[in-house]
Amino acid sequence: MFLKVSTIFLIVLVTHILYSEAAKSVTSADIKKKITAANANKYIGIGGRYGRLVDTVSKDRIIESDHFPPKSVYSYAKDKHIREINERDMGAVSISYAEHRTLLTTGSANEKGGFMNQWLADHFKKGEYYQAIEKNIQLYVEAKFLNQIKKGVMDALEVHVANKLITDAQRKTLIKQFSLDTYDKNFEKDKDRTEAFKVVHA
Repeated sequence: MFLKVSTIFLIVLVTHILYSEAAKSVTSADIKKKITAANANKYIGIGGRYGRLVDTVSKDRIIESDHFPPKSVYSYAKDKHIREINERDMGAVSISYAEHRTLLTTGSANEKGGFMNQWLADHFKKGEYYQAIEKNIQLYVEAKFLNQIKKGVMDALEVHVANKLITDAQRKTLIKQFSLDTYDKNFEKDKDRTEAFKVVHA
């Protein structure tokens, strides 16, 4: 009898804990509702898969998710498995709407983005994905906002490894070359930012 009661109690307790955790879990929609122009910096520089970033931290005319390399160049890839990567699974990083508008890779159809994207597409045609990624990070340097997004770029590089654009050794080389691991560790501990990061990488 005691064993039966104990078993029932454990089942009830576990069920309660699971329901409590589910009730407390934060969704992409919850994160997006919090984002304003005033607190946008908390959500800039988060990296990961494009689809999860768009769902969670992209906010109209405040924050956008930047594929790097740009989506348009994937169709030129020498390797079939790269050409077939779904847009939502491409590596990306969240940046401000204003910064995204200034990038040379934004808007492949316009004069500003066209020549740069063609340059990157040439690398993809040759299977030189590492070189394309390297040049894209260099653009962040030239645009003078890499420091703000270093951690996000590092996280996006892990996506590129998973998608087999680069090797883990190449990822480490890029981290060293651009000092990506020198990001502000205290800033990354911000509660709202940590919460958003966990949802993006759930």
